[in-house]
Amino acid sequence: MNALPYDSGPGSFASQEQLYRQTAVQSVWTSRLGATLGLIAELLRKAAGFVYSCKDVLPNFTVLSPQQALRRMILILAASLLMVVLLTTIDSALLYTYVRTARRVLC
Repeated sequence: MNALPYDSGPGSFASQEQLYRQTAVQSVWTSRLGATLGLIAELLRKAAGFVYSCKDVLPNFTVLSPQQALRRMILILAASLLMVVLLTTIDSALLYTYVRTARRVLC
């Protein structure tokens, strides 16, 4: 039996094309992996630099009494809660606008 060039045998056009695609995909993934590792290394370098620069600032954040610590904790929790409420409100407003627009378009 004659092997057609489009057969899926070892020397066929289909297997060569598959090998070419596999090589191309591997090269893309290799380059993306290298870029990702480079980005992670750069972020770790910047984080380490930030932590190193904080060593002079951290002593200024000492708390003198438990009342001050409690006050600071409450302020931080209140600010966090305010940010959550603000972001949730913005998100809800955008979702409401999207749904209203979708209803107008569909009706």
